[in-house]
Amino acid sequence: MIRHANARPSITASRELGASIGGLITILNGEAWMREGACRQFEADTMYPETPTETAHAKAVCSHCPVQRECLDYALARDERYGIWGGMTIKGRLREIQRRLTVTT
Repeated sequence: MIRHANARPSITASRELGASIGGLITILNGEAWMREGACRQFEADTMYPETPTETAHAKAVCSHCPVQRECLDYALARDERYGIWGGMTIKGRLREIQRRLTVTT
């Protein structure tokens, strides 16, 4: 795709850039578990799917990840709104928050 010099980046591109920069800063600041993530073998946009097929692929990556629980806990603590974290979409993460609140009360 060819972009004009003054064209705005897409929402997806902006999210990916923000996620990539945020992830890099976090890794540099000591989130050691992130270095073990199965998703590190893929392009960043793999974990920010836009179609059901891409979502299924991202979840499959997570299903074999040794740090899936840490990833999910991190996403819940940071209120991540985009992407697949710990094998869950935002809807799944919101259900998980509700489940955890119910269990603790």
